[in-house]
Amino acid sequence: MKKVQRLRTSMAFNIIGAIVLVLALLGGVVSAFGFVSFTDAFKKEYAVSTYHMADTATTLINGDHLDDYLAGEETEEYRQTKEYLDLYCRKISVSLIYVI
Repeated sequence: MKKVQRLRTSMAFNIIGAIVLVLALLGGVVSAFGFVSFTDAFKKEYAVSTYHMADTATTLINGDHLDDYLAGEETEEYRQTKEYLDLYCRKISVSLIYVI
């Protein structure tokens, strides 16, 4: 009788242990898959949003006058463009926008 009860208890312990182990492994796999999926989605969203920020910034700059801007000529257009870019930087919470 004790052998049957001990075997039954031992078998129940092994079955419960196996179920817990399988659930832990499944949880680890799901967590790893979720982490990889999240980081990929986050990187894609970051790339898209920075592209849109840069694209918007290019609409504020007259590319034909970049040489004049670099030469240090502070025309009215230069001051206006600088104000637009400064305001844009504040609105999107960035400190710098590079024009290349």
